[in-house]
Amino acid sequence: MKLTLFLLLTVLVIGTLSFHPDFEEYKTSFNKNYSHEDEPLREKYFLQSLKRVNEHNSKQGVTYKRGINHLSDLSSDEYLAMLGHRSHTTQQTEPKKISKILNLPTSYDWRTRGAVTPIKDQGQCGSCWAFSTTGVMEGGVFLQTNKLISLSEQELVDCDHHQSGCNGGLESQAMGWVAKYGLDKETDYPYTAKNGKCQKRLHSYTAKCKNHTQVPKDVEQLMTACVKYGPISIAIDASHESFQEYQSGVYYEPNCGNTNDDLDHAVLVVGYGSLNNDDYWIVKNSWSADWGLDGYIHMKRSNENNCGVMTDAWYVTGCEVNTK
Repeated sequence: MKLTLFLLLTVLVIGTLSFHPDFEEYKTSFNKNYSHEDEPLREKYFLQSLKRVNEHNSKQGVTYKRGINHLSDLSSDEYLAMLGHRSHTTQQTEPKKISKILNLPTSYDWRTRGAVTPIKDQGQCGSCWAFSTTGVMEGGVFLQTNKLISLSEQELVDCDHHQSGCNGGLESQAMGWVAKYGLDKETDYPYTAKNGKCQKRLHSYTAKCKNHTQVPKDVEQLMTACVKYGPISIAIDASHESFQEYQSGVYYEPNCGNTNDDLDHAVLVVGYGSLNNDDYWIVKNSWSADWGLDGYIHMKRSNENNCGVMTDAWYVTGCEVNTK
């Protein structure tokens, strides 16, 4: 009898819970549905994020704005689990300098030149390394074949056993795997946001890039590589709430690290530009168009190397499409 009464009271209490109006609006805007047990916790994380966003945006002199997005209801551990770049375990050789371009453009954007696929969404899977790898390959294939083909992240997650799937990986190693085996297109091997068994291909590989090369850690060198070779795979320190909540403007995080060990998230440089004399990199993320500037972020461009944009940057060459 007492147990029945307790359960009845519990149901009544849960059924009459009321939530902050901003949280109710958030759930509607982002189509969020929670269990009764989980909802109070999600409200807590959301309100903490809302407070941080409002405090930051009220400050004078900030170069970027923060905002509420579909990640605002995550715990810190859940957010960090999305950051799947793994550091190099061996010493890298010094990258060779790239020959300069006479009259290097002051701004450049591969999106307007057809080399960038639409924004993708890795979901709650630490597969950013796979998205950065397909992104640099998609650009490389376009430059050398004039064909923009969306390539399969899931094949990398399932089949590159040197990486750890949703638990992280290293882009340069994944590029080496692709150089050997090639990669399927997205429509033939669609993304599931979870680890799976490597599937046999319906056809031979769709695309392959035979070479991957690291860019020297220098602003002009990265700009040159971007113009010459297309979008660049990079890794950054994205562990900060400011990155999670980025909305617009030129992102600069004073607490960011830029050593190899600080890097935890793989993304794609697709160009560069300036806003109010503030230079930035145009960076494609893989967290859907609900995040940032329709899926992109403008990150501070300077030799200070904020957040490690230039620490582990790679381009590809020798790309081909299999016509068989």
